[in-house]
Amino acid sequence: MKKNKFTFMFIPNAQQSIRRIRFPPYLLTVIPLTIAIIILIIIVWQYSIHFKSFTEINELSEQIETNNNSYQNTLLEKNLTIEHLQDDILELTSEVDDIKLQIDELKKLEQDLLNLTEDVSYSIKDLSDDAEIGQLSIGVGGQELPVTEYLENLINKSDEYVNGLKKEVSILSSNLEEIKKKMQEKVDLLKVTPSIWPTKSRRISSWYGIRKDPYTNVNSLHTGIDIDGNFYDPIYATADGTVEETGFDYQLGKYILINHTNEVKTLYMHLSKILVKEGVSVTKGGKIGLMGSSGRSTGSHLHYEVLLRGYPTNPYPYLIGER
Repeated sequence: MKKNKFTFMFIPNAQQSIRRIRFPPYLLTVIPLTIAIIILIIIVWQYSIHFKSFTEINELSEQIETNNNSYQNTLLEKNLTIEHLQDDILELTSEVDDIKLQIDELKKLEQDLLNLTEDVSYSIKDLSDDAEIGQLSIGVGGQELPVTEYLENLINKSDEYVNGLKKEVSILSSNLEEIKKKMQEKVDLLKVTPSIWPTKSRRISSWYGIRKDPYTNVNSLHTGIDIDGNFYDPIYATADGTVEETGFDYQLGKYILINHTNEVKTLYMHLSKILVKEGVSVTKGGKIGLMGSSGRSTGSHLHYEVLLRGYPTNPYPYLIGER
């Protein structure tokens, strides 16, 4: 049986012969199918490439987003760290200002102590048993670190140093206050304690104790010391106090009695003139009268007494200082 075939004829032009191509009928099915398969393969291949590219793009997008989030978190942490560092720096600045104020107060306290030492013969060295004042020092060091870590370490060390410094300042301030208090007590006590000469003259013509009375030639207790001098030489208060009594007595002559409020009184006798009134306050070294020879006296001098709890005591040990 003769198989059917398809014949394609090609007629290029009238001068050329006709060309015939014959092929079996199944090729009409195979060829389109082959072309369809090729197109399908191309489509699948393109899709695969596209899918792979899309997947890679998604992965890159996710990685970029992750990196961006990490960067944002890191940036946020850095910003927070910077804010904390700024807060710490502001706090340290405030604490340093407080310490400066305390140091200024200590300087004022030191000046007060220096002023006290000008009033008395004591010095801070004399009170070294009462308090110990140490010198503060600080050592520094470091290593190469990231800036934020370096700043954090610096602030931590500064916190420790500032806290230590504040503690030392507090202790020093307390010690100085205690020294000032004790020195002030000594100053106050010294101010009301007779401790200077009542006259410019240093010539003692008669001592405290048993002596022969210049008028009766009989042994008697001389209750003070006689300081020789010239008429109208100034007489000075030997301590702060209040004039308790002034007047004239046949034996005492013109006299001044000063109460120094610490169970001590001083008596100045045989004056030519009294320059203070009863009830007024006098200061150590203040002029209160003029030397003379009033009352029971053989010549110009000052009879000076120190009374302790109302009883005369030897005044010579009290004559230790200059005005």
